[in-house]
Amino acid sequence: MSATLADAIQSLDDTNTTVSLLRDTVEKKQAAIDTKVDNAITEMNSEVDEAKSSMLIIASDGYRKAVEAATGGRNTVLYDEQGNPNIMVVVPRFTYDDIGMASTMGSGTVTAFLKDGQELPEIFLSKYLASGSNALSLPNMDPRNSTNFDEAKSACAAKGAGWHLMNAHEWAALSLWCLANGFQPRGNSQYGRSHETYHEFGRRGDGRAPNDRSGSARTNTGTGPNSWAHDNTDAGVYDLVGNVWEWQDLMKLVDGQLICTGDNNPDLPEANWLAQSVYFDSATAGDNAGSDNLGSPIIASRVNNSAGPTGDDSHLDYNYRGDWKNTTLAEGYSSVELAKRLLIEPAGQDIQGGLWVRNYGTRFPIRGGNWRDGSGCGLAALYLYYARSTRGSGIGFRPAFVA
Repeated sequence: MSATLADAIQSLDDTNTTVSLLRDTVEKKQAAIDTKVDNAITEMNSEVDEAKSSMLIIASDGYRKAVEAATGGRNTVLYDEQGNPNIMVVVPRFTYDDIGMASTMGSGTVTAFLKDGQELPEIFLSKYLASGSNALSLPNMDPRNSTNFDEAKSACAAKGAGWHLMNAHEWAALSLWCLANGFQPRGNSQYGRSHETYHEFGRRGDGRAPNDRSGSARTNTGTGPNSWAHDNTDAGVYDLVGNVWEWQDLMKLVDGQLICTGDNNPDLPEANWLAQSVYFDSATAGDNAGSDNLGSPIIASRVNNSAGPTGDDSHLDYNYRGDWKNTTLAEGYSSVELAKRLLIEPAGQDIQGGLWVRNYGTRFPIRGGNWRDGSGCGLAALYLYYARSTRGSGIGFRPAFVA
């Protein structure tokens, strides 16, 4: 091999080595650049996420502050665990003495503001009936319906700690407050309008006119006048009366006997609710053959006549009276303070609404009435009539919150 050829080959080898070294250098620099770019992108994404989170917090806080400012703090916005806003009415603690009912109901804090014996400074009640799959409290929505008791309770609990299905203690507290303040709300009690005041109507979800007896006559949440809110203002709890019946927690009737909690403890298992010496009796026994009204229910210390078979949840005979406030107390019945506090025993309270009872099987309460119940609607309206599995287009529910 000539020297010239050897030199050329050596030069080519040197070039290849140089190229290889340059390639390694370039690859290392490119890797470093890639790492810097990746780090920069990660940092930028983190900053964007933080900014989005801050913007969301600011927007959420702004919405809450706007609602509070518009209502003088009587309403607020609570966000559930899914991040959904819920407009809530803030109800501060009060006593039976405050509302002038200590002589009939006893002194002390109203049971809605006691949780396992401990006082609550306030409770939060949904301004609107539950709507949507997340049981939201929002205006101008079709109320959720065709939901049974357990589904309603689960939907409220799924919103997170403190959330629960509005219960008998909370309903009674708000109703007694209304009575003490000399106002009982009206509502959608006649196919989209009030049966008492025809010019009061809400926006029907099916688009039909008030009192059109076809279609579904539910009105969208909060679309009625202020007289459909508990305090006769636009800051009140809407649609307690009429529209759809509302499932109530912490109370049931088992073969005519009242079973309930002593106060507002949504965490207490149903098995730990307490039997009360309060029963619903019937003037006559049922024949187990049909679904007939056997006349007015009677509050008594025992069941003498059952309208249906003991332990049977079916829908056979029942007892009804159109004015709960005049429900008969049996001779020898010893008044129970808790029953008066929960608007089971009338105790002279002049609250509107009818009473429907089946004193056999297990019955869960719905209250308030729906769009076709007319004069049967009201704060005292009470169905102790259905099993927990019942569902219908005229039955809904309302979430509540306690800390």
